[in-house]
Amino acid sequence: MVDSGSLPGVPEEASEIYTALTRALGDIELSQEEREAIATYVRREAPTLLDTRSSTYLILGSYRGERYNRVQAVEHELGTRRTDTKVVVLGDTADLEIDERELPGFSVKFNILASCVDWIVMVMEKESGGESVELGRIVDGPYFSDSHVMPRDYANFVSESVESMTDAKKAAIEVWFNEHLSDSESENSIRRFAEHIADNPSLDFNDSDKITERLIEFAEQREKEKEEPSTYSWVHLSDFRKFERVGRCYPWMDEDSLREQANNIPGPGTVDWSY
Repeated sequence: MVDSGSLPGVPEEASEIYTALTRALGDIELSQEEREAIATYVRREAPTLLDTRSSTYLILGSYRGERYNRVQAVEHELGTRRTDTKVVVLGDTADLEIDERELPGFSVKFNILASCVDWIVMVMEKESGGESVELGRIVDGPYFSDSHVMPRDYANFVSESVESMTDAKKAAIEVWFNEHLSDSESENSIRRFAEHIADNPSLDFNDSDKITERLIEFAEQREKEKEEPSTYSWVHLSDFRKFERVGRCYPWMDEDSLREQANNIPGPGTVDWSY
């Protein structure tokens, strides 16, 4: 088990790190080599994240393929388009130089980084893999109050009604990708969604034909990109709902809406670099 006297050279202001390490390690007794490896990692990674002059973020998500591109999009919005920020993508950080068979390296690294930052941002697109593990680490306990979740295609899970363009887009791609429906059946369903929200005051127009056209274009683009609707287990939906209840859930459908939603994450304002 770690204690405040066992990690020489660790920043004095990093008392929360010791608590985080205790959380990660539990009753595990560390060898001297493991203590030194953890101390080296903390000295290397913690100081810039503990710098009070910057707002800091830890981004979680999927770190491969197209999904990683979306994580990078959020990194860009929070790190490049804002001033005085420091953004760390968990999947881009170095691993501890320890034997994973002997020590839970991921848990140690996650808790160190999560305890240093101001905010944690989770980009979610699927219900399996490491993303689910990461979501589980922030939905309860000490990190929940600092965390924000960005689930793709999350809409209309709590209510059966279609009340907004976001709801309509979610419903549209669900029927569009339904192999049991013909093209005409899918289009008719999408038209009904459009008619239902045509009088929504949040829209800039109330033409159901125009809404239908936009919804079909959206569904066709997702099909072209081979991006089927994201689906989640009831456990994930319950987690999203928890974040939604406290105003820290930001659903998105495509990269443009993901970038727009990133503007809702707390921190310094976005800078207009066109000037």
